[in-house]
Amino acid sequence: MRSIRTSLLVGAVVVTACAFALASIAIYRGAKSTLIADVDEELGEELRLVASTVRAQGASVQLGFEDLDMPEYTTARGDGFLQLWLEDGTVLYRSPTLAGGMLTDLPVIQTDQTSFAWARTPDGRRVRAVSIRFDARREAHATGSGPPFVVQAVAACEPEEIDVFLDRLKILLLAVGALTGLAAALTLAVVIRSSLRPLDVLAGQIEGLRDDVSSRVHMGRVPREMEPIVQQLNQLLARLESAFQRERTFSADIAHELRTPIADLRSTVEVMLSRPRSTDDYRDTLESTLDPIRRVQAIVERLLYLGRLDAGQIEIEEQPVDLCELVTASWQPVAGTVQRRRLSVEWDLPSAAHVVSDPLLLALAIRNVLENATNYANEGGYVRISIGATNGANTLRIVNSGSNVAPEEVGMLLRRFARGDVSRTAKGEHFGLGLALAAKIVSALHGTMDVQSRLGGEFSVTFSFESARERAVI
Repeated sequence: MRSIRTSLLVGAVVVTACAFALASIAIYRGAKSTLIADVDEELGEELRLVASTVRAQGASVQLGFEDLDMPEYTTARGDGFLQLWLEDGTVLYRSPTLAGGMLTDLPVIQTDQTSFAWARTPDGRRVRAVSIRFDARREAHATGSGPPFVVQAVAACEPEEIDVFLDRLKILLLAVGALTGLAAALTLAVVIRSSLRPLDVLAGQIEGLRDDVSSRVHMGRVPREMEPIVQQLNQLLARLESAFQRERTFSADIAHELRTPIADLRSTVEVMLSRPRSTDDYRDTLESTLDPIRRVQAIVERLLYLGRLDAGQIEIEEQPVDLCELVTASWQPVAGTVQRRRLSVEWDLPSAAHVVSDPLLLALAIRNVLENATNYANEGGYVRISIGATNGANTLRIVNSGSNVAPEEVGMLLRRFARGDVSRTAKGEHFGLGLALAAKIVSALHGTMDVQSRLGGEFSVTFSFESARERAVI
């Protein structure tokens, strides 16, 4: 792949060459037009003098047209060519330089018109010619007037000086163009190399980063065009550092969450294997191991769900869903926790609230939020569940009392293995994955999830989905 330096250099040289070529063509054509205009003006002036001579001599009754007295025709540029003839082709005068021949390739013109054109001599040389047609009269002996006749006169000269000048001008323009192009290429190469040097500096700093994403790119004077690149690169490094930190924290959290149930299982099994036991003892021990096994299974299942959501591997099947029925069905698994912790429940549900969503995924998100509310509400507190409609969207709001999360820490709860109680004293099947999984599911279902908290007050989670009626209109 061609480098930026090469692309810029080639592009700049091509543009410079094209601009100089256009300027050279304009200069060449302008000089040529000016020189030819000067020749045409000179020939036209001399041809008008010839026409005056013809009229003066043609008015004499003693002189025949065959005996016109014309001086040897010359121009300021040397010998010229002159010929005069009548409409019937009768030659009135022909300069000796034509060697008895006639100019050819002359245009046909009307009387009292003047024409400028390129013509050919009898031996084929190219000449610049000016033609004119005019009326003259032969005087009669008795009446003093005669019949009219039309004379066409042509004066021409060879453009030798013009051709020589234009040839020299062409060579000069080509030479100047070549030297200018070479100088422009060398100058542009130096300028481009100097201008792109900050890229080399940036590449060197990036290479020096290696695996240390905690460092940042620091450059002194950065070109204005590179400032966004440096800023975005430093922001990317900051995000990578944060991601790596979350990964390390995530690994530590997984180890922390799995260590306790696995340690319980191991100690229980080791105790049971320390000496022979009765059948009832084995049965009791196996039953006691079900709780840590369920906890490990719940952690793994939710992690798998989060991983599949991150990878986009879960197929979403949208259909009309009654949000009220879904909330009621999702409440059953947490009803036992409500009774055990003596929580009061307040319901504010309409008869129906339809949304278009995946019922299985939405039920999983709702159940995780309900588990979070019932597990982290204060003992003897309350849980409030309400469904309403706002701006064409159906909203589900789940509130619990006794929040121990400050408002500025709400964003942390959407991270995996985050908990509302930093001491991790809450028990049950809530492992800091519920809100993170719910947020991921709601995002995949094209809804929104808003989390609010007031330390010592209420903790609320609000789902918002477009109503089925609004989706149908769209």
